[in-house]
Amino acid sequence: MTDSPEPHEERLGRAEADRLIAASLDLSGAALTGRQRALRCAAFAATVAVWGVLTAQVVFSRNLDLLLSGLADPAVAGGLLMLVALAWFSFFCHETLPGYYDENRSSFVTRGPFRMNLGCLMRVHNGNWPVICRAARWSAATAAVLLPTLELALGDVLPITMVGLLGCAVFFVPILVAGKLSE
Repeated sequence: MTDSPEPHEERLGRAEADRLIAASLDLSGAALTGRQRALRCAAFAATVAVWGVLTAQVVFSRNLDLLLSGLADPAVAGGLLMLVALAWFSFFCHETLPGYYDENRSSFVTRGPFRMNLGCLMRVHNGNWPVICRAARWSAATAAVLLPTLELALGDVLPITMVGLLGCAVFFVPILVAGKLSE
């Protein structure tokens, strides 16, 4: 019997393995500067203020007794949903994805309660994710303001479902276009 040399195996120590795992799962990316955070807060506050004024006009023009009953209106509910999306993409969404998004073909992003699935439309990776986040912030702010504006201007002409569909298009189409162009 001959003794053949065993293939060389490199074993990582526990500390090195933990460091590699933490680096691959790191979602934090670069922290926002004070100026960036201030600009995002100001943009969010301005969008909420404009949405609030427009929503109040929708509620009063439709003779709804309370804002809660106004939430049955798709323009009001849709605008509120867009404000939630704007808050997520402005303050909680990290603009750096873990390394496995770059290494694998993935069309979805998931983190905590947040799920974004783009289906077969595009691959999500660190090359296009910051662009998608920026487009999501702009389109969410635009849709939040546009929904009650459309309701006020065309609420008697357009069906309520059409106003909601236009709001969805204003939110999703820029995200898809921006992500696809930078893919």
